[in-house]
Amino acid sequence: MTGSRVLVLGGAGAVGRHTSRQLIRLGHRVVITGRTPAPLHHLAQQHNEIDVVAADANDHKTLRGAGSVDAVVNTTGLVDRTIVQPWLDEGTPFVDIAASGEEIRQLERCDASRSTLLLSVGLLPGLSTLIAADLAARDPDTSPITIGALLGVGEDYGDASRRWTIGRLGARIDGHDGPFRNFTTPVPIDFPGGFGARNAYRFDFADHYVLSRDLDVPVTTAYCMDSRLANTALTLAARIPGAPRALLAANRASRRAAKGSDWWAATIFTDNHTTWALGRAQSESTGVLTAIATDRLLTTAAQPGVRHIHQLLELDDIRDHLPNLGIAMAQSPGEGH
Repeated sequence: MTGSRVLVLGGAGAVGRHTSRQLIRLGHRVVITGRTPAPLHHLAQQHNEIDVVAADANDHKTLRGAGSVDAVVNTTGLVDRTIVQPWLDEGTPFVDIAASGEEIRQLERCDASRSTLLLSVGLLPGLSTLIAADLAARDPDTSPITIGALLGVGEDYGDASRRWTIGRLGARIDGHDGPFRNFTTPVPIDFPGGFGARNAYRFDFADHYVLSRDLDVPVTTAYCMDSRLANTALTLAARIPGAPRALLAANRASRRAAKGSDWWAATIFTDNHTTWALGRAQSESTGVLTAIATDRLLTTAAQPGVRHIHQLLELDDIRDHLPNLGIAMAQSPGEGH
């Protein structure tokens, strides 16, 4: 279905504006919504293909009154089944950028018997998911998979993203090998782009939950920032009761103090194979990849139900697009770390 009309919740936000622009490039018309009208209208003035509805993501009546849409994409970072379920009940496909295993578990409880709920889109999970699935497919005797991500603190991710990360510090997570606490268990990983050997820290990105189940292979997810000062602050906050709340109150100042870049890097490896990915502007990469996944959902006859990106796309489906997105990727056999 080309030329579809897509509603992007949070369509002028850090991720949403890039999702919206990429959907337009792919030939779709976009309806953007959010609480604050000014950034919505500013984005709409740049693109004739954008319509605006100023409403909350859970104001289904107002959003539905804006006319029929062929799909809904939630880029707000709000994970709430009451936002999702009304669209699925009406038979409208829904795409969500939820990134943690906890959030994915919540959304998988939605009733998707009338339409498709697409999860694990974007960069991590998303591109990381496709790379890990590709490693598993290339090696029938796949050993445990480790997914490491490094994010630059120099990018303005927006307050919602910072709250998402800081609010999860120290949370107890059930992993494939037992419980761990977010951002407390170091995993040594060699990152591309000159970042080199770093300690990343176990974190509840959804791949460790979804892929351990779907691929029947133990998957570990870990991440760090490019700033060693930021990593120290986060690891300490993860261990000290009440510290994440204090860090949230000071997150703008702490981001300015911890100098870093806007680059991101990923290393995904088994005992026998490694894939590296490198790019700039994680929010933009997430938004563009979310739009590509949404476009595939609209142009294929996806069956109703909960689907994850590796059930809709393969790495080869997007490999040729990555250079145009400013994403470099390399693969090599050998030691993973």
